[in-house]
Amino acid sequence: MGYCTSSQNLITEFISREKVNGVIFFYCDQSDIISSFWPSAKSLASLQSIEIPSRFFYSDHRRIMFTAHYHFAVIADLKCPTIDSLLDFCSCQSYFNSSYRWLLFDDGTEKKRSTNLVSTLNLNIDSHVTMISKRDNQTADICDVYGTVRNRGGAIHLSMVGLVDSGRVTFWNRTNNAYNYRKDLDGVELHVAITTQQIAKKVPYMEHFQSFIPPRKYSVDRLGYRLTMLLSKHLNFKCKLIFVKSWSYDVLKTNSSKGIIGQLQQKLVDFAVTPLALTPERVDAFDFTIPISDGKFVTIFRHPKKNQAQNIFLLPFEDVVWIAVLLVLIISGLLLLATYFAERGINSMGNFQFLLTVFGYICQQGYSGVAIQSSTRITLLIVVIFSFLIYQFYATFIIGYLLVLPPKTIRTLEQLLASNLKYSIEDLAYNRDYFNRTNITIALELYERKVLPNKQGFVNVSTGIELVKQGGYAFHCDSSYGYTLIADTFDMQQICELQEIILYPFRPLHIPIIKGSPLKELFRVSLQRFREIGVSDYYSRKFRAEKLHCMKTDYEYERVYFSDIVCLLWVLAGGMVIASGVLLMENVVFHIRRCLEMREYYKQHRYWLD
Repeated sequence: MGYCTSSQNLITEFISREKVNGVIFFYCDQSDIISSFWPSAKSLASLQSIEIPSRFFYSDHRRIMFTAHYHFAVIADLKCPTIDSLLDFCSCQSYFNSSYRWLLFDDGTEKKRSTNLVSTLNLNIDSHVTMISKRDNQTADICDVYGTVRNRGGAIHLSMVGLVDSGRVTFWNRTNNAYNYRKDLDGVELHVAITTQQIAKKVPYMEHFQSFIPPRKYSVDRLGYRLTMLLSKHLNFKCKLIFVKSWSYDVLKTNSSKGIIGQLQQKLVDFAVTPLALTPERVDAFDFTIPISDGKFVTIFRHPKKNQAQNIFLLPFEDVVWIAVLLVLIISGLLLLATYFAERGINSMGNFQFLLTVFGYICQQGYSGVAIQSSTRITLLIVVIFSFLIYQFYATFIIGYLLVLPPKTIRTLEQLLASNLKYSIEDLAYNRDYFNRTNITIALELYERKVLPNKQGFVNVSTGIELVKQGGYAFHCDSSYGYTLIADTFDMQQICELQEIILYPFRPLHIPIIKGSPLKELFRVSLQRFREIGVSDYYSRKFRAEKLHCMKTDYEYERVYFSDIVCLLWVLAGGMVIASGVLLMENVVFHIRRCLEMREYYKQHRYWLD
């Protein structure tokens, strides 16, 4: 390279600063590489030296430049005759990205040529190119070369960061702290995809994105927009917003440019304002920055106070207990019937209301008759004791039902599936995409059994929250704005009855960026700094509602609703109808018998009557 000792020191210093463990060396003078580079290569895990021009590199460049677990430094000599075509080829293949650390040597004889050559390369904000430009035999400048966003017309920056004097590095600044001096994108205009939903047709898009009203509909887009505006001011770039209709999850891994997904896949934009969740199937389609929020989708419902499969008045006992009580009622009635037969004879059977007597004991009613035989007294005593104990259990349960909130027993998807609750889902493309892609058995079964047969399987958030308020419905929605609607429309009693079940884990939301974007690390660091100083949390609280908590401080009795006693009204109405029917039948039978008796009497006493 013309000054071997200086080159050797520079290469050694460069390898140490960049912490590389592999080197690719492009050379055209074998004596120089042996004298200046070989002493520095003993500790490297990988060393490749390629003499240019080389057809071998052009045909096998992917294997040679494959980084794997290596951290590569690429060293080239700008005085080589064919270096122009080599660098142009590497530029077209995007090898000037953050995965490689380039070290270019310029012998100073053709500075203008070297500068023009570097200015034509595909250098971006993440490029790490160090150029050693020789002044004379003793000194050389160490220059840092980078761009902004090349495909958006970004400029190339060349700045002096160090000096070599008499073969020694006098100073070398900024190489490892690039963020502080590379956070100015020179006002370059970036193309940004954006979408939203559920906004009123009369509301302009920009008015929606710039508003701070509490979230009552999808609002993560406003959070993404605010952070994007902060990024544009912090990094000095402009945004050209490209509005698309939807996310278009169905075009993932296709050649379509439809929606947010298509725009990112085809690299028609630089990034998207609308945040997306990081999922395995999206990793290969585009890159992600850092989480700016969480997608908290939950299934919300008012937990039923009673088991909807049973009547409230049948809840105290299991079915087996009720059957046992009924058997005791029948057996006791038959025993009383037998004792009555023994006491008064079979002719008085019609006057014995034995079943009514036993039922009266069960209901804690007295007995006005006279028990003559000991067997009758024993039977009545046993029935009294049994009915007293049963009544105490029953009454205690009913009182406890009104005083104490029962435990919430629907806590899992399996229990929700087994309940009588209907199920609705917020009509979002994300939710539809989840059920189209998931292979979780319980989620698919829930979808097939409760969502598909339901006419209100997919509804907007306001309708879904209203269904939850009415009761008997479970609604799967984004809690970030669902809680706001609940706070506005539910009373405290209804809030205390709310129960949540998570269908799938909360997913971090990222600002998505195109695959291989030079802005990835810059955006990550900037967003991390926003998070550290509290800016991200501030906007997150603005656009995401917090979970509501039961705030009951005073003791309150549980209210009895009309639906709880409607069965009693039906029993009463049914009893009245039956009683009326029986009364009518008795009257008809009575008049028929009277008519028949009068006819018979007339036949027997006809002459006497005449």
